[in-house]
Amino acid sequence: MNDVLFHGIALTAWVVGNVMLIALGFMAARLYFNAADAESDQEGFSSLRQELKGVTLSLAALSERLTKLELQIGQLRESADKQGSSLGRDSDQKSFKIATKLALQGANVDEIVDLCGLARGEAELIRMLHANNQVSSGSLATGDLPPKRSPRVVDFSGKNSALNPFDE
Repeated sequence: MNDVLFHGIALTAWVVGNVMLIALGFMAARLYFNAADAESDQEGFSSLRQELKGVTLSLAALSERLTKLELQIGQLRESADKQGSSLGRDSDQKSFKIATKLALQGANVDEIVDLCGLARGEAELIRMLHANNQVSSGSLATGDLPPKRSPRVVDFSGKNSALNPFDE
């Protein structure tokens, strides 16, 4: 009986030992493959870090370039505003002077718009203001302007009937 018991214990020890060896083999394999994966992961991480550094440097360079371009655009706008405002005023004043002369000569709104490049509303206003003061083209050349009329006073309150234009 001792022999059977001894063989049973030996067999159990042998099975447990083999199971432990198999488990140890699986654990060693897992560590080996994890180490290999870790190395490949480390290589992947290092390449990703290098790419990230490259992208960061590129973004920094682009940011500097964008800042310089914004400064240049600001300077160009300022110089264009300085030049454009004086040039624009001069050409606008010339257009209005020509439009006024045309209106005084009796030109219609369409002619003023076409010749002076004014908006239709501007041309209508100039025509309205100067239509009653029409002069001949010869008097414009000599600088003779028509005599100024006194302004007409309109009283809409009804208190002064002498000034009411509707009582004519």
